[in-house]
Amino acid sequence: MTRPARSHEKGWARLWRSSPASSWVWLLYLDVFLPGLLFLLAWLPWPFRTALARLFHLYALYILKPIPSWSSGTGLPGLALHIFWLVRALVRKNWLDALLCLLLTLAAGAFFWLEIGGVPLNYAVIRPLDFGLSVSP
Repeated sequence: MTRPARSHEKGWARLWRSSPASSWVWLLYLDVFLPGLLFLLAWLPWPFRTALARLFHLYALYILKPIPSWSSGTGLPGLALHIFWLVRALVRKNWLDALLCLLLTLAAGAFFWLEIGGVPLNYAVIRPLDFGLSVSP
């Protein structure tokens, strides 16, 4: 059973004890729901879809990606977030939560590691998005 968040706690301590109690729920939100919503909004024919497409791409490279690229810095925040939520589950000795966190982390990593026809899956997903680039014949 988790303790409720205390009003005097700040920053990481408050997040550590926050609700929902399961770390995998946070990872599901960060890895599936939020990028899915960003992708859907960037895909719809709105006037600001170009900005949303760029935001989705940056979110995927920096927050979603758990595989770091040390030279460009992409994936470092994503790795830190995935490790944080996995360690949080392990410290609480919630083994099912830790297993689900590990599976979500592996799924996020596979999204960047797997290829379809020689093209990384993450780039195959962003193809239908409008980045405002004009292509001349």
